Amino acid sequence: MRGDSPFGVKADCFSVGVLMAVCAVWHKSEADVYRFLDRQKKLPKCVPAELRHFILTLTAADPAKRPSAQQALAHPFLAGMRLEELV
Repeated sequence: MRGDSPFGVKADCFSVGVLMAVCAVWHKSEADVYRFLDRQKKLPKCVPAELRHFILTLTAADPAKRPSAQQALAHPFLAGMRLEELV
């Protein structure tokens, strides 16, 4: 990250969180994604607890509260996954 730029790893982690929310529940509703980002809509109860925590952590409004990429990769939602199982 350069200087006071708002872009960097924390912004990338935020983007991953948004993509996870879209893939999990709002792939057909752009308006719901924007309401979620504006803190006007919560993730639905059908989202499993570990995924919910992962998404909410990545999309924290305060970049200082977002995990680093390394911390995100160690999150319990991802910790037990193996590439072979996903492909």
